[in-house]
Formats: sequence, structure tokens, C-alpha cells
Amino acid sequence: MSKVYIGIDAGGTKTDYLMIDESGKILEKESGSTIHIKQTSEENIRTSLEKTINTMLDKAGKQISDIGHLFAGIPGYGEFSEVGLLFNDIFSKLLGDGKYTFRNDAVAGWAGSQAARPGVNMVLGTGAIAYGIDYEGTEARSSGWGPYCGDEGSAYWLGRQAIRLFARESDGRAPKSHLYELIKSEYKLEKDFDFISIILDLEDNRTEVAKLSRLLSKAAEMGDKEAILIINKASQEVVESIKAVIGKLNFSDDEDIFFSYSGGVFNIGKLLTDPIEEALTKDSRLKKVESVLQPVQGACLLALKYAGLEITDEILENLKG
Repeated sequence: MSKVYIGIDAGGTKTDYLMIDESGKILEKESGSTIHIKQTSEENIRTSLEKTINTMLDKAGKQISDIGHLFAGIPGYGEFSEVGLLFNDIFSKLLGDGKYTFRNDAVAGWAGSQAARPGVNMVLGTGAIAYGIDYEGTEARSSGWGPYCGDEGSAYWLGRQAIRLFARESDGRAPKSHLYELIKSEYKLEKDFDFISIILDLEDNRTEVAKLSRLLSKAAEMGDKEAILIINKASQEVVESIKAVIGKLNFSDDEDIFFSYSGGVFNIGKLLTDPIEEALTKDSRLKKVESVLQPVQGACLLALKYAGLEITDEILENLKG
């Protein structure tokens, strides 16, 4: 019976699963709860993975033994030692040794954006991380230190900047702007200080704080100068992260260096991306490319690659659906 290959892209709020055959044809897709070790329990992680993988197999009429390889992008891998121990235990018991590979979720983002080819991808979602690989197979990353140490430019970081700006504008330390009015309207604030209790309730909920980045983006679109400055700062952080990755890799002077983006923050658009591209393309080797696939599709490419299969144009087209 033909083998199937599974890609998993895990995030802070949900996990995407995709099953393909060796030609890249999509067989099944599922979405499950987060398997981030800092967001849920070990028991929930085990249950969610086992349940979702078995559901996909049942729908496809397949068994565990039919899995050729599984690749999972796992948040926190490389940062928390317990992540490797936990997922090795889960996958070895579920699949058997040699049938799986897992890495940081930034690797799945790169593989999707760059079709698993040399280059650098910057992820700006709830968190932020840049990952790249050169033509020799050397890997490097930058950022991804988490909300308390960094993740500059991420949706959570932007949300925190929006909160601080609201407080400054309420006090009169900065002139009131579109963001001030948008936040008052969004949270139906009768008094500005009512915002404190709301934020305290959100403090440990990165997803909810990250949603404030949308109000910041909207304010910038309306011409809010302070909001625009914050987004410009996010652009600078992206440039620094991508350059940091390139600095750790071994690209020669005559090799193209492709860079790409993934993550919801880039929906801000040209206000964010134009300064990035203007800064980076001063180096003639650096070339912006549009993302080819989604991270979960990138995880599928890596499942094929780790199974020893060649990534062909046919596979890429089939994965695009």
C-alpha cells in the first residue's frame, strides 16, 4: 500500500495538520488545539496529537504503518529542553523510531515560504522569529526569544506598544490620536482608567494582546503618526533579524539570497514591508520572493525530504491545490 506523509505546523493557539501522498496530493487536513508546551498540559498535547493523527488516518483509510514520515514544526523546540524529550516520547510511541522529525516551527515557515530551498524567512505572528539555511546546509535563526525577552515586531509586541501609546495619550504625554479613539470604541471605555482592568485580565493571554495590533494597523492607515512610527520600528526589527541570520550563514558574494515573510502581521502591507525591502535590497544579493506555500505545506515538504524523496515541481503544484 502506498505511503502517506504528514506535516504539522503548531502555533500558540491552534495546530494545522496535512496528509499527502508521495506526489504531493492532499489527502486530508485537520486543525487541532495548540501543542505549545507553555500553553497547555502534556496530557492535552498527547491527546490532541494522537486523536488528530488517528482521525486523519481513519478518514483516508490508512493505518499508522502507512505513514512514510511525519514532520512537525514545534514552538519552543530549541528553547526549552523538555520539548525535545516530550515529543520524542510521544512520536516514538505513536509512530516508531525513524518515522518522524520535529524542529522549531520556524523551520516549517521557512520550508513553506522558500519551498525548502536556501534562503531566509521571517515570521511575524503572535511571536517573531527568522530562520534561514544556506547552500551548504548551514542553519541559523534570530529573534524568537519570547514575549518577555524580545519577539520585536510580532503581533504581541505591537499590541503592547499600542497599550503603552494609549496610556501616554490619555495622560497628555502624547497628543490624542486615531489609536486612542479606536481603543476607547473597541473596549467601550467610559473612563480611560477602565482600560487597566481589561489589560490586567489580558496580561497572560498573548493572543488577545496580539489582537490590539490590528487597531494599531488601522490607526496607521488613518494617518496616525505615532502608530506609523511603531510600525516603522517593527520594520527595522525585521531587517536586523534577517541580517543577523545572513551573518551566521555562508553565502558567497555571487550567490543570491532569497528572503520571504510569513505570519499575519505582514497583512499590514506596504507600510511594514516597503522599508524592509528598501533596506535589504541595498545588498544586490538579497532578493524578495513571495511565499510559495503555507507553513503546514512546508512541513509536508520536509516530511517527504526526510523520507529521502526529491522535491519536484509536480509536488509543489499538487500541494498548492
